[in-house]
Amino acid sequence: MQNVCVECSKSLVPDAYLVAIQEADQFLTMLHDFSAMGAAMRRVMTGALTNPQIYKHLTECQLEGSDYQRYMIQSQDAYKKAVNSLPSPEPPDEYKDCPSLQEQLVHTTFLEELVFWTVKFEFPQKMVCLLLIMLPDTDYKVICYRC
Repeated sequence: MQNVCVECSKSLVPDAYLVAIQEADQFLTMLHDFSAMGAAMRRVMTGALTNPQIYKHLTECQLEGSDYQRYMIQSQDAYKKAVNSLPSPEPPDEYKDCPSLQEQLVHTTFLEELVFWTVKFEFPQKMVCLLLIMLPDTDYKVICYRC
């Protein structure tokens, strides 16, 4: 998700948002189709979306000197700029320990990053629907409702 969305988040121009969502459309459609397969597939998706080891493995390039590594470095730079572009107001005392409300956002799963891009791109329908479609999965629901 990161690489698809990062490319077009470099600018705050609404056209860039539209392009990013259009580029992610087929990927989001595939995820919608997977979720429509039923509870078993949603459980598999929940596992992939919420596993920190999978996220780390797929977002850190190990191929030194490759074109892919250069792409990942550029992608990471654009991603960091996108993360830093969102304001981070001081949370109320009861939410000071909430990871998603910290001054510096650090995503550890694809689900966290997907929610970030959903906010960054101002709640595109297909992304919001995907997040909602996954709610019947109990593990997903528990993770979503945690701070």
